[in-house]
Amino acid sequence: MRIRFLRVEPSQRGSPAGRPAPGDTKRADEEDLELPSGACRSFVRLLSTVGLSAGRGWTPVVGALLAFVVHSSIGFFYIYLGFRSFQEDQHAGKPFFTSLFHSNFMGIPQALMYVSVVLSLAVGRRRYSRVMFDLSGVLKELELLPQPATSWLRPNSIGTAMWALTAGLAVSFFATKIHPTLGMCGVTTPPVDAYKESCAGWLALTFGLAFFNISSVAFVAMKFILAGLLLAHGLQLVNGRLEALATAAAATDTATTTDSAAAAAEAGVTSVVATEAGVASADVAEPPLSDEAELRRLGRLHRRLSEVTSSLCSAMSPELTMLIAVGVLSQVMLAALLFSTVQDMGWLLRYLPLAAVSMGGPCETCQQLLNRLDAGRRQLLRLEWHRPQLGGTVGPLLRNIQLDLETVGDLGLFRLRRSTLLSVWSTIATYIIVMAQFKMSETP
Repeated sequence: MRIRFLRVEPSQRGSPAGRPAPGDTKRADEEDLELPSGACRSFVRLLSTVGLSAGRGWTPVVGALLAFVVHSSIGFFYIYLGFRSFQEDQHAGKPFFTSLFHSNFMGIPQALMYVSVVLSLAVGRRRYSRVMFDLSGVLKELELLPQPATSWLRPNSIGTAMWALTAGLAVSFFATKIHPTLGMCGVTTPPVDAYKESCAGWLALTFGLAFFNISSVAFVAMKFILAGLLLAHGLQLVNGRLEALATAAAATDTATTTDSAAAAAEAGVTSVVATEAGVASADVAEPPLSDEAELRRLGRLHRRLSEVTSSLCSAMSPELTMLIAVGVLSQVMLAALLFSTVQDMGWLLRYLPLAAVSMGGPCETCQQLLNRLDAGRRQLLRLEWHRPQLGGTVGPLLRNIQLDLETVGDLGLFRLRRSTLLSVWSTIATYIIVMAQFKMSETP
């Protein structure tokens, strides 16, 4: 009797189907993402090009190095410019808050933006790449489930929305720079308080500032939005199958009740007693194996989605914390602009979309995840009501969903919810009242 040994190649040992084991960052960086949409894949490649996500080859590494140089140059320049402007206004005898508004809060928002993007370039890019690789594996399995016929939350729509949002932010930023650029290049009369610079230098500063603002604020937020909406899409597919199982169970119960009532009406009281005994025996009967197997498969997929969601929030927690701080401060500055003598509406148009994306985007993404989790919980409760014998399979999945409802979007200091926006706006309203009082006290 001969014993034959099967040789396994090193590339197949990591995990089933040749996929890298969880936490294998090197393998995750070398492999191409298999996202179910070309628009999503191209946007992830854009993130890799600007250094905000690791990827295959030297392009992401070179992009990260170049991004660090550009962010450092532009960031420190505008931080210094804001602090110097504040000092000059104070030496000129201007009121404190007027100097603070005119100097863009002494460059503090740029400092926070710089810290956020440095965190992303240093540690966040590799963590995000690993999360996206795990997410692509789950979505590949979810492609076997029936796709919703009409839904805005589809991979192609998500990727297209990311590109449209990027284009909109770029257009809104450069639209406010047309008039100053024409003035610096001698086409029109430059503004009186404009920064003195040559045409080439002004163009370099403009494009550098655009890259600094969009990549350090919008792209960091859109990284989370892209992954979060893809996770919501996966939960939506799982919920669709759960709804189909619950609907089938409800239809079976309705048919059984109707047949039992008809038989009882024909056979009389004795037949009613027999029918009740038959219904009781039917209730304790074993469910079809296919339903239980399908429920276990959905539970496994849901657990993997839950793990990816937890990894995403943990990986991007430092970046998102700094980003929310930038968003809060930007909205305070936008509100303070109403009480400032510096009526720069271009500044308002440049930073209002960035503040909306940095705060509203992550909060709304987490709200979409919560809505899908709550919908799945309702379908499981409905299925357990009609099929109590499936309680042993439904119970662990319900507990997993309940845990996700408590932890999704938890960044330690706060949780990303729609209610978070309301609390932030109430705080900003308090700041506005205080600033208005100080402004009134400064007015002669």
